Parts: sequence; C-alpha cells; structure tokens
Amino acid sequence: MQVTERLKMPDKKKLIYLASPYSHPSKAMMEARFKAVCMAAGRLMLERADASVFSPIAHSHPIHLANPDNLPNTYEFWVEGQDLFFFERCDELWIYTISGWRKSTGVMGELYHWRDLPKTLMKDERAASLLDPTPEELAVLDSALYIGIGPKLKQARIDKLLTLREAALAIEGASIASVNNIEKGWTTPTRSEVEAMANLYGVTEADLLEDAA
Repeated sequence: MQVTERLKMPDKKKLIYLASPYSHPSKAMMEARFKAVCMAAGRLMLERADASVFSPIAHSHPIHLANPDNLPNTYEFWVEGQDLFFFERCDELWIYTISGWRKSTGVMGELYHWRDLPKTLMKDERAASLLDPTPEELAVLDSALYIGIGPKLKQARIDKLLTLREAALAIEGASIASVNNIEKGWTTPTRSEVEAMANLYGVTEADLLEDAA
C-alpha cells in the first residue's frame, strides 16, 4: 500500500499527561494498575477529541516487561530519562485517583514538578485535573487486591461459628459453592463480597489484606 498524501496534523491539539500510581509490593497489583490506567487513558482519549493522551505507565510497563534484563528499573532512567520529556511539553496534568495515588512518590513528584514549571509556559495555572476510576476499572484493581485472602476469610468465619450455608444466606447473591470457592482461593472475591464477608465475619478489610499479596 502506497501513501499518496501527507498525514495532516490537527491544529492546536493539546497534550495531556496522565499520572497514576504504579509501584506496589504485589506484582499482581502493579499489573492491575497498568491495565486500569490503560482503560482510563482510552476513556480520556474518547472524551477529549481536542487532546492527545500520554500515560507513562501505559507506555513504559510493556517496554520494561519486554526487556527485563536490558533496561534498568530506576527513577533516573524512566522518569528523568523518558517521562520528563513528555511531561514538560504537556498542556494539562491529569491524575488518576485510584487507591494509593496520594501516597505515590511518582504522582506527588509529578504534581510538585508541575507546579514548579516556569509560568511562561502557561500551564493552566498549575491546576491538575482528577480522573476517577469507573466501576469496571475498580474491578480490575480489586481482582489483584483480594488475591490470597480466602483462607483469612475462612478462618474469620470459623471464629464466628458460622457455617457455609449461613454465610451464603447472609451475603446477597452468594451461594454455598461461591463462598466455598472464595475461601479456598479458587475464586477472587469482588469488593462488595469482601465488604459483606468482613462485616458478617466481624473483621476489617485491613485485617484481611495484611500480608495477603
């Protein structure tokens, strides 16, 4: 196929930098954060026809996975060597507000750096926009967050002297088989199932998540 016309660049199209948390002790959660921000970036692309969206995690994660032995996993290489080139050229900073974004060293560093950019660059008065996750994106994160908590749920139910049947009856939409599968680690529970079980079994979500990953 021969290209006969030069591609036309849109006039005055903005560049959006989508910051999001990534690092986590659990590799499953890092993978989930990558997938969720890819979904969010696609959503933002559809909503903002006047802009192009750059997500450093969506860009860097697959590249690093494809070169695990060749590319260093350092701040200097990825942030200073790659991301800042796009960051300092963007017109808008958006922050993906999934769990952990306020504690993310990367996100907070990007936010502070954004505010420190020279005023001559006219970066929308240094205001960052927030992008909240959709239920579908939260489900991706939950699938990684609740991996491995089944045995803790089972022990909490036993401590509460509840049978599988009683647990299933008390949790909306649950069956004996589904509760059993969750407790054996065969199925990862949803957020609503975890909240219901934690409340029923008399434990907190934090108790269940400790050392679960």
